[in-house]
This record gives sequence, structure tokens and C-alpha cells, in this order.
Amino acid sequence: MAAVLNPDDAGGWYSWITDFDATYAGFQDNWNGLLAQQAYVMTAHPELVPTYNDLVARGQKHAAKLQELKATRDYVASWLDWLVNGVQSGIDFVSSAAQSAYDTAKSWLGLGAIPRVILRPGLAGLGIAPLVVIGLAAAVAALVVIGYWIKDAYNFAQRLNALQQQEQALAGPGGQITPEIAKQAQAIVDGTLGPAPGTAGSINNNLLGIPWTWLIGGAVIIFVAPPLLESLNRRESRG
Repeated sequence: MAAVLNPDDAGGWYSWITDFDATYAGFQDNWNGLLAQQAYVMTAHPELVPTYNDLVARGQKHAAKLQELKATRDYVASWLDWLVNGVQSGIDFVSSAAQSAYDTAKSWLGLGAIPRVILRPGLAGLGIAPLVVIGLAAAVAALVVIGYWIKDAYNFAQRLNALQQQEQALAGPGGQITPEIAKQAQAIVDGTLGPAPGTAGSINNNLLGIPWTWLIGGAVIIFVAPPLLESLNRRESRG
């Protein structure tokens, strides 16, 4: 159902676009890093295959949703620019490139046709109040859901990093990592992080003490963990 882009919500949409851009970039890095670990998980740690497959299945859905949301992001960005520049200049939104660009995006996404414009009393003299396919609350909620995937993927990456470090330590310099060594590493990591869940998707209010609202805005890049972990360590040492 189409929603009116209300100028009163402009500040919220601006914040959402900022969050979306960070989440979109972070998700792509996380997704590519997860796929790169497939061979290692399948061969060295079959006990993690259910968790890995769950993350991949959920990630595929989120990737598709982000592509849909990107069309909304581009359209709303054009609308915000119109509010800042076009309204004052008396430029009709239909005459800008934003409406036609979004029509193209809707066609590419296979979305049904919606009215191009509706009149709004406060803007009737300037033309239109544009429509968007998703409302602000739903758009925010979508990023929150994807944020949970980022959290689960981070936890999974943390486990993989710990396993690989233990395996290398047990094998020694130049040593071969055998199935026995992999099992030993698994036991050590399970003792530290707890047993691996059969599936991902557990919902917590924070990650390592950081509220979700912070993480979703910044999108953790899970497979480039050292800078993040260093920051967390410094934070804990100060606490």
C-alpha cells in the first residue's frame, strides 16, 4: 500500500537514509565474507553447517529486501532534495527526474502500479505530495530485522575466527590441521563461547554491551573484526 511522503517526516526519512546506506554497505561486506567461509565450514566443522545454512538462507532474503529498499532510498532522497530546493523554487516534483526514476525502479522490482501523484492542500499550489511504496515505520523495521542478521553473523564470524586461531596454535608453525585438531579446537572454543547453536536467529537486546540502535546505524563489518574488537577491549578496560 502506498504511503504519502509527509514533509513532517522529513527528518525521520533523512535519518533512515543514513542508516540504510551504512547498513547496505555493511551487509554486502558481511554477506561476501560469510560466503567466503563456506568451504572451511563444510569441510572442517560440519557441526556448524546448520547455523551456516540458516544464515545464508536468511541473508538471501535480506539481500533481496535491501534491493527493494534501495529503490525507496533513492526515491526518498530525491524527494528530500525537492523539499529543500524544489519547493522554494516552485518546481513540481513530477517535472524532476525523481518520479520517472522511481517508476523505472518499480518496474524493475515487479511492483504494481500506484497513482503517480496525489494533491495535498499545503502543497497543491506547487504540484504534489509524492507517494512511496513503504512507510517510514515499516522501513525502519526492515533495517532492525536486518540488524539482527548482522548480529547473528557477527557471532558466527567470532566463532570461526576463534576456531581458526586455536587450530593454528594446536598445529604449530607449518603444521597440518587434521580432523583431530579441528575437534580439539572445537572443544576449546565451545568451552569459551558456549556450544554452537543449531540455528542462528536468537534475539538479544545488545551485542557485547552495545545497544542495537547503535549497531544498526553503523552496521558491523563482521569479517574485519580486529579493529572492532580492539575498540571493545579498550572500552572494557576503561569500564
